[in-house]
Amino acid sequence: MFMFMVAGCDLLDSGGEDSPQGITEDLSHLKGPNGEPDLSNLGFVDGRVILINSQISGTFGSIGNAHTFIFRSLDSQLVSISIKDKSGSREHIKVYVRDPALDDDESMVSPSTLTASTFPVTAGQTYEVSVFTDNGGSYTVTLADANRETMGLGSHEFYVSFVRTGERQCNGRTTTYQAANLNFIFNFRNASFLDNLNQPARLELIDQYTIGQSRSVSGKNNSSIKGSYEYTDTSNHWFSLNPTTGNVSGELSQERTTNYDDRNFETQACIFSTRFEGQIIL
Repeated sequence: MFMFMVAGCDLLDSGGEDSPQGITEDLSHLKGPNGEPDLSNLGFVDGRVILINSQISGTFGSIGNAHTFIFRSLDSQLVSISIKDKSGSREHIKVYVRDPALDDDESMVSPSTLTASTFPVTAGQTYEVSVFTDNGGSYTVTLADANRETMGLGSHEFYVSFVRTGERQCNGRTTTYQAANLNFIFNFRNASFLDNLNQPARLELIDQYTIGQSRSVSGKNNSSIKGSYEYTDTSNHWFSLNPTTGNVSGELSQERTTNYDDRNFETQACIFSTRFEGQIIL
C-alpha cells in the first residue's frame, strides 16, 4: 500500500533557507524528473480507459458517490498520482488505485484524504482508479510519469521510498514485524521529514550526512483496565543519506518500561527496533 502524502506548498521547506539545521550540501543531483509531462485533459466517463499522462476532471451528481476509470501503462515504471478537490478541501475526496489481477481488494495507494503518491506499475497491466466522495463536489486527478511537480515537492524536499522491517521484544517474547513499503518526504536541509502517516518530525544534524534525535520521557498515567502506572520511554531515531547514490537508511530504537501500582500486573519491559532501507525516488 502506498500512502497519499500532503505534498505541495513547500511543506517542509519553510524557515530553512536562512538557517538550515541539517545537511547543507547541494543535493539537487539526487532529484528525479522535475516538471510534469504534457497531459491530456479529459472529462470523466464511467469506465473510461486512459493512458498515463492524463488529467481527469469530474463532478459528482446527486446520485452516486463514486467515479471509476481504468488506465494502462505501456512501460514498467513509476507513476505519480495527485487528487485535487476543486472546493479547496481535501476532507471529502478519496482515491483508490487497484490492480484487478490481484485476488484481494487492497488499494495500491491508501484511500486517505491526502493529495499525492507515487507507485510502480507493470507494462501492459490494467489498473482501476476509483474516486469517492461523501458530499459531492468536483475534482481533478492527475496521473503522470513520476515527477516532482505532480507530487508538489518543494525545492529542498525529496520523496523517499522505504522498506520497513523490525521486531518487538516484551518480557522475553519476540514479535517480528511484517515488511512494509512506506513513503516519506524529507527535507535534509531542515533535518525534517513527513512520515507515511503524514506526521511531521524535526531532527538535528548528527554528522555530515546523518540526522537524528534521542529523547527520554517518564511519567505517570492511568489505564481503565490496569489502573495507574509509571513509565519510562527512551528512544533513538536517525536517518543517514548516501549523497552519491541517494540511498537512505535509518533506525528507530525504543525501550519502554511500565510499572503498575497493582502488583497483579507484571512489569512490562519492551524493546522496539524498526529499520528503514530506502531510496530517493524524486
